Amino acid sequence: MCACEAFAEHGNDVILLHPGHPIHTEEPLPILAERTCWWPRIRGGFRVFERTFARSLANIERCCEVDVIYLRVSPSRFVAKRLRDAAAVKVVEVNGAEVFRSPNFIGLAESADLILVDSDAVKEMLASLGATLRNKIAVHFNSAADTRRFYPKETAHCRRLLQLPQNAFLIANVSTFQPHHDFSTLIRAFRKVASVLPNAHLMFLGHGPRYEEVRLEIADLREQGRVSMHGSVPILALPTYICAADVCINLFTPAKLVEGNLKAQKLYDYLACGRPAIEAVDFQCELPTWAREGLFLVPAASADEVAKAIHAIAADQEEASARARRARDWVVRNRSWYEVTEITLEHIRRVMGHNEHVDGRGKGGFA
Repeated sequence: MCACEAFAEHGNDVILLHPGHPIHTEEPLPILAERTCWWPRIRGGFRVFERTFARSLANIERCCEVDVIYLRVSPSRFVAKRLRDAAAVKVVEVNGAEVFRSPNFIGLAESADLILVDSDAVKEMLASLGATLRNKIAVHFNSAADTRRFYPKETAHCRRLLQLPQNAFLIANVSTFQPHHDFSTLIRAFRKVASVLPNAHLMFLGHGPRYEEVRLEIADLREQGRVSMHGSVPILALPTYICAADVCINLFTPAKLVEGNLKAQKLYDYLACGRPAIEAVDFQCELPTWAREGLFLVPAASADEVAKAIHAIAADQEEASARARRARDWVVRNRSWYEVTEITLEHIRRVMGHNEHVDGRGKGGFA
C-alpha cells in the first residue's frame, strides 16, 4: 500500500489489486488504507486468488489503458500465462530466494519484462537459473519506511490507548510467522531476560502459518502474563503498538540471512517510529555504517547475544534512544517509500523505453 501511494506521488495513476477486495465493477476501485489490515489472510485459498486476479485484470484492461503491471511473485502457472498475454510491461518483484523452489517460478520469470530483487546475492541466485533471465534482473529496495504513518509517538500515551501496562519493559516483535523467522532464539532469549527483569513483557503482533506453533511453545509464559499475542492488527494501529514498546526485535534464521542483511519491512517500521531495534545479521555480509551506529546488531541464532542486547537497552535507555534517533534520521533521508520508488521507476522507465511501450501512448497507469 505504501509503495502504491509513493508511485502515485511521482505522478502515476495507480490501481491496487488486493485479493481480499476484488474488483467487480466497470470502474477500478481504490483500496483505502483503513480497510487494509496487516497481513490479512486470503479467504477461499489460492484458487480464489487466481480467479480474482484474472477477473480484476480483465476489468482493468477493459476500463483503462495500463502501461505497467507490477506483481509480487506468485507461484502460479495460471498467473504466469495470464501475464504473458497482457500487453503492458510486466514487472515481477521477488521477495526472497525461497520463491525459486516453486516449479512454476520459471514460467512467471519468463513472462516478465523486469524482475526486481532485493539484494545482489538474490540476483546471482536467480541469474544462475537461466541465461535468459540475467538481463531482466535489477536490484531495488522492497522494504522502506512510510514516514507519514510511522513516526515517533509518546510511549505512555500509546500504552494508555492500547491498555498496555505502563510499568512494563515492553519488547515487541512484528511478524508474519514465516519459517525463516527465528522464534526459537527469541523465546530462549526472552526466558533469560524474564528471569532477571521481573517487568519484562514480550508482545507479538501479526499472524501467519507458525502462529499456533509459537502460541503453544509459550503457553506457560502466556499463563504467567509475561507474553501477549495480539494477532493481526489494522495497519493504522500498528505504529501505536510499535511506539508503545521499549525495544523492537527482528530475528531471521542463518539460512535466510545468506540472502543479505537489513531486508525486513518491519525493521524500517521500527526505525521510522524511533524505537531501539535489535536485528540479527550475518557479520560476513556487508553492514552499512548507519546500521552499525544505529542498531543493536546480534549474530543469528544466538539467544545469549539477544539477551545481552535487551539488557543493554534496559540498562541505558537514554543511549538506546540516541541510537534509535540516528537510525531514524538516516531512514527518513534515504529509505522513505518516495525515495525507494524513484529508484524502481528508473528501472521501469528503462524497460519501457527499450520495449517502446511509451511511444504515442500518452499517460497510462500502474496495476
